[in-house]
Amino acid sequence: MTVQANRRRSSRSAGGGYDVEVVPEVVAGETVYVASHPDLPRVYSQGQSIDEALDSLAEVRAEYLRDMQLANVDVPAPKAHPITTILEVAP
Repeated sequence: MTVQANRRRSSRSAGGGYDVEVVPEVVAGETVYVASHPDLPRVYSQGQSIDEALDSLAEVRAEYLRDMQLANVDVPAPKAHPITTILEVAP
C-alpha cells in the first residue's frame, strides 16, 4: 500500500480560508475520509467520500467559529492562500 499526498491551492470557500487535510482511514474494513483544519483545534469530520467529509467539515467549522465568537475567544485568521492536502492510498 502506498500513501500519496496531493496538495493544491484551494478556493477560499472550500476551507473557509483555512488549510484542510483529508486522510483516508479504514474502519471495519471500509475506507472513510477524515477531514480537519490543522489551524483549528478539535475541528474535524468524516465521510464516506472526500466531498462528504469536506461538506461535513464546513458545518463543524461554522459551529466552532460561532461558539468561539460567542465565548469571546480569538481564533486564527483565515489565510489568503489556503492549501488542501488530500492523502490517498494507491493500490
